[in-house]
Amino acid sequence: AADYYISVFKDAQRGTIARYPAGMEPDKEGAIMFSDFQLLDQWFVAMDSAREHNFAFNEAISLIVKCDTQAEIDYYWEKLSAVPEAEQCGWCKDKFGVSWQITPTAMDEMMAKGSPEQIARVTQAFLPMKKFDIAALQKVAQNNRTLPSGENHSSTKHRRTPMRKIIVYNVISLDGFHTGLGNDASVMFPMMGDIFDSYNTELLRTADVQLMGRVSFELFQSFWPKVAENPTSAEWTDAQRDLSQAGTAVKGIVVSDTLRGHWQGLRIIRRADAYEEIAKLKCQEGKDILITGSRTLWNDLLAHDFVDEIHLLVGNRVLGQGVPVFAGKTSIALRLIDTRRWEGSDHVLLRYEVLHKNV
Repeated sequence: AADYYISVFKDAQRGTIARYPAGMEPDKEGAIMFSDFQLLDQWFVAMDSAREHNFAFNEAISLIVKCDTQAEIDYYWEKLSAVPEAEQCGWCKDKFGVSWQITPTAMDEMMAKGSPEQIARVTQAFLPMKKFDIAALQKVAQNNRTLPSGENHSSTKHRRTPMRKIIVYNVISLDGFHTGLGNDASVMFPMMGDIFDSYNTELLRTADVQLMGRVSFELFQSFWPKVAENPTSAEWTDAQRDLSQAGTAVKGIVVSDTLRGHWQGLRIIRRADAYEEIAKLKCQEGKDILITGSRTLWNDLLAHDFVDEIHLLVGNRVLGQGVPVFAGKTSIALRLIDTRRWEGSDHVLLRYEVLHKNV
């Protein structure tokens, strides 16, 4: 493996090679125990053993190669991609099962400095791509052109992989507010009773990622672990127990520049990287991506054409003032695809599909 990677990357170098001594069966004397090597100024250590290790690489571990030119992208793609069905949205997989993200530096600038309209166009252009095409992305950004349906500049031989949906779930008052003055949630959530929790559980069971902002994460973290630690307590309702169980079964991702510390099973994405990382997340195989609460986060993603569905639980109350559910100034077209009313309840669920601007 070390020889392979050193042959691919320019200016790569090998470091130490350590071999097994006698008496460490089942490993044979003289076999390589570990070796380190440098690729693109980053040192890696590779270990080997005849013992069973029960480990296989998956997409949770990936390495990023930033490329300044299309020639560089073409070179690394040809050298590294060995699993055609794994090619999607700049991702490829080599013969050892390691995932790589071959991305153009030009796209970083487009996503960081482009207008909301440009970012939305570029996003819709690169999502169906396999190998990134810099010229096509630049043309879309500059000329207000989107790729025709099914067009893929990197490969026309493969069918487009269906993308995962981002689903937003929130409560809303009859006059359009999410919470009361000062972001007071007590005026909305308690009156929902178990309905909010039950439907949240229903959505989580169709998802494998929960995407959150920092404030919503800290709110969840302050409550749901208590349910998981003592699920039989009479303090909790059955709906809360079910929600806690469903929530711990999905992967958590938080978009934040200020959240610190290590949280088991949690991934933190910095805001500057959010558009690119979430776009890649949508390209990966998997179930739905759910956003509950996190109003600031999902409104921003909605404005940039990332959100696919919005589920609104409408409460039977007019607040008169508070924090509005929709914060953006961009006009968004929606299509009503489902409604639901629970027996004995005055609350109504409205489920909308977002009509994407660039599809």
